[in-house]
Amino acid sequence: MHLQPHAPLAPRTTLEVGGPADLLVVADDATTLAAAVTLARDEHDGVLHLLGHGSNVVISDEGLRGVTVVLSGGGVEDVTPQDGATLVRAGGGMRWDDLVAWSVDAGLAGIELLSGIPGTVGAAPVQNIGAYGQALDETFVALTALDCDRGELVTLDGQACAFGYRDSRFKRDWRDRFGIVEVTLALRSEPDGPLSYRDLERHFAEHGGEPDDLAARRQAVLAVRRAKSMVWDPDDPLSRSAGSFFMSPWLPRARAVKLVDGVRGAGAGERLFAWYSAGAAETVKVPAALILLAAGFGNGDRWGRVGLSPRHVLALVNHGGARAQEVADVAAHITETVRRRLGVELRAEPRFLGAFRPFDPEAFAARAPYTPGGAATPAWARESTH
Repeated sequence: MHLQPHAPLAPRTTLEVGGPADLLVVADDATTLAAAVTLARDEHDGVLHLLGHGSNVVISDEGLRGVTVVLSGGGVEDVTPQDGATLVRAGGGMRWDDLVAWSVDAGLAGIELLSGIPGTVGAAPVQNIGAYGQALDETFVALTALDCDRGELVTLDGQACAFGYRDSRFKRDWRDRFGIVEVTLALRSEPDGPLSYRDLERHFAEHGGEPDDLAARRQAVLAVRRAKSMVWDPDDPLSRSAGSFFMSPWLPRARAVKLVDGVRGAGAGERLFAWYSAGAAETVKVPAALILLAAGFGNGDRWGRVGLSPRHVLALVNHGGARAQEVADVAAHITETVRRRLGVELRAEPRFLGAFRPFDPEAFAARAPYTPGGAATPAWARESTH
């Protein structure tokens, strides 16, 4: 087991912020992970942090105390036909997009619309990742994890994981308890049905291709995500983010319709929610991007070294040299402004790890002057349909 004291963590995150780990261990198997857990228990008061590729975290400028374990490595370990599906077991440290690419090459459907999402296979159930109408829990069968409290390997099914919208027990009462070393998915030979997201529909209309072809679907998703700087690329400074920073809230239908109409025009809310939230549901999920636009934020808005991406209003971008506290303050400013102007509570998708100062609005205004973005409102926000 290779130990790295005072190891920088910022380069291991897509936001590129954060201080060092007291002690870093890179684990590529369950044995190394178990040894790191024992080390944390015996020599660091049980303080343990589990990281994948750092794509969904904001690590504090002070860094992380105790032992930080980065789960890395692995690949597709087993493929088994069963009951009209194909069970695919992959290592937790495998890059998620590598698994998606493998599945498409193998002609297996179910996760092709999750192309380009950064992070590891083991991190995917933690977030219950989702995009363009697909979510991990739709194909999830089970996972194998090291229970760091008990020091033993366990198998957990979907019911145990308690998946929800961008949520699971691993983000709540199981935080940093389980190191996920394997995930099993049930994939299919054919896509579920037609695409229903306008970004993808527009891509096929403009570039051609067969929307039911898995490879074409993957390339369409990657192209759309790259256009928004939502695929990690060291040559694209706008990808220095944690992806979509805020989760879409659920609101009473009448209130949601009024909010959307204010952004898109009269009648847009009913058209959106007839498609987006199953007909006449009384409580509907409102796209967080529309919430920000309704509250007066826009693409490219900036506060010092942190701002909303000019290509994707939901992404908080480190424009270079930002500190983690700056990211936290901009997120808090946006959250409080939305609460004050709209009465809507926004929740952040990334995890905040380590110690952060409480938000001080006056100090923030003096330290991080606001610069309007001036970027054009994206087409999806202007249009009156989904």
